[in-house]
Amino acid sequence: AQKKTLSRTKPAKPSVKAYRGHKVKVTFKAAKMPKGVKAKSYQISYRQNGKTRTVTVSAKSYKTFKVTVNHLTKSRKYTFKVRAVAKIGGKTCYSAWSSYSKGIRAK
Repeated sequence: AQKKTLSRTKPAKPSVKAYRGHKVKVTFKAAKMPKGVKAKSYQISYRQNGKTRTVTVSAKSYKTFKVTVNHLTKSRKYTFKVRAVAKIGGKTCYSAWSSYSKGIRAK
């Protein structure tokens, strides 16, 4: 039951801001997890021209996460999405992906 509930859980859409040096700061709120389940980590997926990469961030007891994604290509447009990762019964389970953020160009 917890696995199904987790797979239907959808984190809020991340907000993004570009900084000089080919960096983007991704800010998102912690997902509301099912009762008795804690997020082990969060995955941030970003894509540019069909190429997708994923960054994993360990989950602390924060309510809001601020993650800087480096080594992006200048003036290319990127979109970001987030999902939670948890262990239920010894197995790794994932929440649904959030909606994509607005597209942003790396500076």
